[in-house]
Amino acid sequence: MSRLTVLAKKIIGWVFVSLGICLGIFGLAILDSIWGHSDTASGRFELLSAFLFGFISLLASVIAIRTPRRAGLLLLFCSPIAFAAFFLIGIDDLRYGRMIWYDWLRDSFLFTLVLFVPGVFWLGTNRLNWLPLLARRESAPFRRRMLRFAGMGVMLLSLVWAAAIALAILTRPFAIDCNKRSTISRLGRGQVVFVGKVIGTLGSCVHYSGHQMCDGAIAIVQERFWGIGSRLALLTQGYFENGQKYLLDGVHLNGPLTRFLPIIGFRPCNHSAQLKDAQVDLRVLRDRSSPGAGVRIIGSVVRYNGKGREPVSGRTVIVAGPAGTMTLTTDALGIYDVSGLPPGRYEIHAEPRGSRSIWHTQCGSTGYELRLGDIGGCELDVE
Repeated sequence: MSRLTVLAKKIIGWVFVSLGICLGIFGLAILDSIWGHSDTASGRFELLSAFLFGFISLLASVIAIRTPRRAGLLLLFCSPIAFAAFFLIGIDDLRYGRMIWYDWLRDSFLFTLVLFVPGVFWLGTNRLNWLPLLARRESAPFRRRMLRFAGMGVMLLSLVWAAAIALAILTRPFAIDCNKRSTISRLGRGQVVFVGKVIGTLGSCVHYSGHQMCDGAIAIVQERFWGIGSRLALLTQGYFENGQKYLLDGVHLNGPLTRFLPIIGFRPCNHSAQLKDAQVDLRVLRDRSSPGAGVRIIGSVVRYNGKGREPVSGRTVIVAGPAGTMTLTTDALGIYDVSGLPPGRYEIHAEPRGSRSIWHTQCGSTGYELRLGDIGGCELDVE
């Protein structure tokens, strides 16, 4: 056998190993990102699929370096399991007719080739008596073998950890509060609320209205409210501008690799905003006071000035509720605030009532119900 042939076989083998390791790292990063979102049968099968395509691909690729036959058998054994798991991810869509079964069957088959093809390749190289990529080492002391194994484990774990962080940064951007009809509050376990200044941006960036906004950022924590103890935080899933200050209403990532790191993701309809647009939430957070025996209504009045929105001071706001109608005037920050009101249905609008724009959501036209101890209000737009 010529040296050229041996070299070609080794290059092909290393290509398969490299692709398998990359696939494994990516699969385990996906597993980390979807961890904790497995309340349904589809979610649990998605976790299983990510585990198989991540862990099995990574393990088999490492094994194939010295024992390709074992790697091939492992991949072929897991292929039908991966096919079934991937197919059952769409069980809810299939059940309710949102997907055609044979289209999903085709996609499942194509996706399973990611395990099946390398399995056939490694078994084929063994049957054709290709030399292993690396020869078996002579027996080494137990301690040295454990150190080698630990070193490889740390290296691979670091790569998966880095991929998990990169995937978190590139996840879809967050949305701000969908209606601005309530102030910021504790929504559940893992919620993080703090003021941070962006000192560096990461990920892909876009130019918007003369500003460069990026998917991820590193921020210095300047004011803590709850859920965070570190000085620095890695922000993901957003649009961030370098040098800007933000009120951040996010959650710790729940993945097994990232849950204990200061990496912050965001739920849909959170209250994150640049500091200048978050004065109402900041006042409520800094007050740390409850409405006591009644309810509190607090919000803001803003207008669009052609470049962005600005607070409107001295504007009249009408609040109508069970105790009658009262007139409020916004302060220098454009905020109206009243507390100690009785529970019931309230309507809020700026004077004159027809002053509205399309830029932000108004209070409900029919009002909304506030119970004892609630804090309500909304952002009103005027022209």
